[in-house]
Amino acid sequence: MPIDVKLDKYEVEAAAAVGLKRRIESSFKKLKSGSDSSQLERWGVDIEGALAELAAAKALNIYYGFHYNTFKKLADVGKYEIRSSPNPEANLIVRPKDAPDAIYILVTGTMPEYKIVGWITGEDAMNKKYMRNPRSLGAAFFVPQEDLKDIEDLMK
Repeated sequence: MPIDVKLDKYEVEAAAAVGLKRRIESSFKKLKSGSDSSQLERWGVDIEGALAELAAAKALNIYYGFHYNTFKKLADVGKYEIRSSPNPEANLIVRPKDAPDAIYILVTGTMPEYKIVGWITGEDAMNKKYMRNPRSLGAAFFVPQEDLKDIEDLMK
């Protein structure tokens, strides 16, 4: 069963600051975003991504480190990688360069309300049946929500 999470104002402010710092670091390092989004859209993606991470941490009762400028040296939340989308029907996206031994969690929603949908290992996600290249930006694995494992299994 998915878990609903509502962030309070102070949680939103703290996590949004992380997203802001991440966008600034990425911009000054001239890092590619992996999408065709505009600079303006990337601000929102980074902020909402940090908010989704905090929502997942809150749901899983894991400390959220509020880290930035680590560039893949640390997992997003504890030992988990968080993938988020404002679309309630979104697939969980894993890219070929992602770690097959990591656990990926899908979070949907927008500030302040999120849904922790489910999870999958990178190895299970990296199945040919999930491979897509919908916008010709590079192929990735798009795992539908019905193929994700119950988030409550991670909490046991």
